[in-house]
Amino acid sequence: MRKWQSRMASAMVAFGIALSNASAEIVLEVPEPAGPAAPSISVPAPSGGGDAPAAAGASDGKSSDLLQFVNKDGVHGSLVSYSEAKYGLKWRHEHVKDPILFSLANVSKIKLAGRRVVADTTGASVILTNDDVLMGRIVSLDSEKLVFDTWYAGRMSIEKVMIKAIHPNTKGSTAIFEGPSDLASWTVQNHGNLQAWKFRDNALYALQAYPIGKIIEKMPDSVDIEFEIAWRGYPQFIFAFLTDNLQQYYGNCYMLQVSNTSIHMYKCNRNGNQQSLGSASVQQFANTAKGKAKLNIMVDRENKAIVLMVNDTVVKQFPASAGFSGLGKGILFQPQTQGNFKVSRIRISSWGGKLPSEAGVSAGEGGDDTIKFVNGDKVTGSLLSIADGTAQFKTSYATLTIPVQRVVAVDLSPDNMERARRNKSDVKASFASGGTVTVQLTSIENSKLKGSSENFGMVTMPVAAFKSLEFNVYREKEEEEGDDFDL
Repeated sequence: MRKWQSRMASAMVAFGIALSNASAEIVLEVPEPAGPAAPSISVPAPSGGGDAPAAAGASDGKSSDLLQFVNKDGVHGSLVSYSEAKYGLKWRHEHVKDPILFSLANVSKIKLAGRRVVADTTGASVILTNDDVLMGRIVSLDSEKLVFDTWYAGRMSIEKVMIKAIHPNTKGSTAIFEGPSDLASWTVQNHGNLQAWKFRDNALYALQAYPIGKIIEKMPDSVDIEFEIAWRGYPQFIFAFLTDNLQQYYGNCYMLQVSNTSIHMYKCNRNGNQQSLGSASVQQFANTAKGKAKLNIMVDRENKAIVLMVNDTVVKQFPASAGFSGLGKGILFQPQTQGNFKVSRIRISSWGGKLPSEAGVSAGEGGDDTIKFVNGDKVTGSLLSIADGTAQFKTSYATLTIPVQRVVAVDLSPDNMERARRNKSDVKASFASGGTVTVQLTSIENSKLKGSSENFGMVTMPVAAFKSLEFNVYREKEEEEGDDFDL
């Protein structure tokens, strides 16, 4: 141990001397980690001189960018530029006269310091099949493309087959909560040094069989709680809702328990007592290598009713009589196996108390699109077009002409979807105002990031629009999550 500490101290001193005496470009290639991560190296922000950083003049002056490596080391400073050369990432800090060149082979992420940029977050949002979320305004949509006007990339032409969902009115959304967008706002029960949950690509991944919960302050008395789950093997989890306890699933709450195809609904209290409200079988949860599903749990406190839907189909209506148990405003997920569970696309909104059959849902076919209205109604069919603020939606009984301002969301049929191919040079950029975009990186220069995607072609975007850039995205996923768990 003492020998290792001595070698580490010598290396740190040598590194500091090299930085202090440097007068020309230095090329550093960080090797693959061979064991436990070494302590991080923190270098102060640059004070000036030489090439300007990628967002020169945009920094708030109180913080610096942070370059993070795959082995968890980190270096503060400023991103200057990137080119497609092997040592193409140019980085600056105050102890080196000229920029340092890094290879991207071992770079994990760049956290960008606060930039001053005015972002337009009104209009619409589009969720792509690779789970990127883009904000902008709908110009038009036909059978092949969505023309999308954005403040960060101008007018984009997005392939329709690459779109998972469209939310036409972010400003007029009836949602009380939509997410997840981070991990910090959730209550996570970590045990020891084990990380229980991880946030990535707008989803929560369970790494251990421990709960995660969140209080929804504006939880209404009549509510529709919607979320998507994904699993390996078969689903085995608990979902507690209207709970007053985020420490464990026992609280004054209702609890959905899923184990393979069997589901049970319970009324619970903090003493650990539970009363069964009924059970059902869901064949969509049958044992498979991996699967996914969308769940809706609709609760009406006044009429004491709970309705469960799976993939837009009613599974069962449960009575909530004999004293209402949901005394809290929280939701809580707890997997009952270690890992192999993912939660995404949580949406909580007011519910009008109507069953889907009363709300005007056209049954449609399994591969249909689903359109959701601001009053809670849903219709299935096929989204034909959007133009001039009007959507054309074909159902089994008629083609509807619908004002877009009346539409909350359109979920497109998974039968028609394709996904952009993954490239080694892909970078996932997270917008400071929310959302992400993944492109095959071409260059970063003059405060602009340039790249391309099969989703929409070539784009050029300001670096100041982003809070972070992730590299080697797919390798990191494979190392941390095993195989592909995007499902």
